[in-house]
Amino acid sequence: MWRATNIREKERLVRMFLTIIFPVLNERLRLEKGVSTTVEYLDGIDFHDYEIIIVDNGSTDETPDIGKHLCE
Repeated sequence: MWRATNIREKERLVRMFLTIIFPVLNERLRLEKGVSTTVEYLDGIDFHDYEIIIVDNGSTDETPDIGKHLCE
């Protein structure tokens, strides 16, 4: 039986894609920090196959505009 002997060989065997969902409602003060912290963490562990989805649940503040800006 063949087994991977190091991390790089294991990475070739298992390919993961991560979806992170931020459900938000009037989070203008926290959204950018939350997303940037998440991206910094994932980049820090060298994980690059991910997407971040921001779901606005009817915010009445600038949350939708901030979410759009983050997606650019």
